[in-house]
Amino acid sequence: MEKLSTYISKLPDAPDNQHRLWRGRSGAVLGRIGADTVGSRFEAVWDIDAGAVVGHEARLRHAREGAVEEQEIWERVLGGADDDLLVSLDRLSRILHAVNYCREDGAGIHGRRGRLHLNVQPRLLRSVEDHHGAAFRRALDALGLGHVPVVIQLPIAINDQVSLLRHALANYQLNGFKVAVYARDFVQAGAILDQVRPDLIKLDAGGGWPRAAIRGLLESADRRTASCVTGVSDLAQFQSVVAAGVKLAQGPYLSELLATHA
Repeated sequence: MEKLSTYISKLPDAPDNQHRLWRGRSGAVLGRIGADTVGSRFEAVWDIDAGAVVGHEARLRHAREGAVEEQEIWERVLGGADDDLLVSLDRLSRILHAVNYCREDGAGIHGRRGRLHLNVQPRLLRSVEDHHGAAFRRALDALGLGHVPVVIQLPIAINDQVSLLRHALANYQLNGFKVAVYARDFVQAGAILDQVRPDLIKLDAGGGWPRAAIRGLLESADRRTASCVTGVSDLAQFQSVVAAGVKLAQGPYLSELLATHA
């Protein structure tokens, strides 16, 4: 982590014209997306059978307005940003998360472990014609983070664009990343698995998926594609996930559980 420590030590303590990232008072690294000052927050991904955290999904957090969600931060930018600016900001957000995930604070890597799950904006995938993941791989290598296991999460907005979905998935995998896709419902999940083989498929717990449908999806995914239920918000949803045989899960209920037993 010597390269990363050196990089962070050279960051300013406040935003300036020379740097797009800087160190906050807590030691966490902050950045600017449009007019918003943002940092990182991480939601644990659980291996249910092992009862252990095996990764974290990174999301933007507003440094001053705690209630502002990541989607709203991007919506503030999307209307006025051209494609080049959006691509730059999207890559910046992933570097921000990677740095915060791996920075040392005297207690190791914040007690976090496992894969870092990172989202990608759909306009980036449509704007960059080829070599998806190559620029991000070079940036990670330059920071000494080439060893960090990363899952690139493709946006649900491109699920119906099969050629783009297949192309982006193959490119990111070629650059050494695992790839996850989201499915809005059982029909779409089945259609995705008929076309491509991601490393992970994510399902929203709020979708009210029938247990039999989830089991059928697990069978069709086979051993090449793991399944993760997101947005698990209460005990009943968690119990349904366990009963369906899903291996991975994440959401506010599990985050609260983790905090309670920390």
